[in-house]
Amino acid sequence: HERIRALRLEQHVCWINAASEAQLKAAYLASHAFLLLSQHEGFCVPLIESMALSVPVIARATTAIPETLGDAGILWQEADPWLYAASASRIFSDQALRADLQARGRRRYAENFSTQVLSRRFMDFLEPAL
Repeated sequence: HERIRALRLEQHVCWINAASEAQLKAAYLASHAFLLLSQHEGFCVPLIESMALSVPVIARATTAIPETLGDAGILWQEADPWLYAASASRIFSDQALRADLQARGRRRYAENFSTQVLSRRFMDFLEPAL
């Protein structure tokens, strides 16, 4: 918060400390990109939410992030914030790239994480083939 104030970016940053499902969905739908720079992240449900709602993802390739995201976003090994800012800028200005990432995200969600797919996998687990 202090850094944002020091850089006079308050009007460009929105912190969401608690949100209803509707508010969270609205935030995703209003977003141009989802950036995830965590060093230690598990499965990371926000990645799935972003893909489901067609929000392009830029993420650090650590822990389970690459496996969860697959080819549906931009992954970087580096932690350089300038690299992530340049990637976001490219998504903002390159409509073809943005559309491609949105389509790949929706496809990855539909093929791997949709309710139907997870329900089928769960039932297959409970009732293994004889």
